[in-house]
Amino acid sequence: MKKLFKVSLAYTIFGLVAGVFYREFTKLNHYEGFTSLKEVHPHIFVLGSLLFLILILFYKNGLIDLKAKNFRRFFYLYNTAFPLMVGSLVYKGVMQVLGKTFESMPFLILTGLFHIFVAIALLFLYRAIYEEIQ
Repeated sequence: MKKLFKVSLAYTIFGLVAGVFYREFTKLNHYEGFTSLKEVHPHIFVLGSLLFLILILFYKNGLIDLKAKNFRRFFYLYNTAFPLMVGSLVYKGVMQVLGKTFESMPFLILTGLFHIFVAIALLFLYRAIYEEIQ
């Protein structure tokens, strides 16, 4: 359970830093349009901090086994793919603010793969929960 708390705390800190970075980076560059950087802060809070706080509640109520194979698959895949997905949002946002091109085919493929891996990880989580409520 401490591992879930530490991950949630790390995502909270990361989310706060992302929010400050968005605000200061756009202000420093006098940018007022839409940027993907605006989406990073809420993504990290909801899909990072909040998700793992909810998982603590699931664990405390016996709805999830932290040692189950599918939960471990979720945990490691998610905590690898999600930061990479967020990193791609940050990269895209920085390029938007700087007015540079970012839409290259390898970038789009990687971003898509990171999203797919996050989705697969969430399927592992659903499977782990389903196995516990059976």
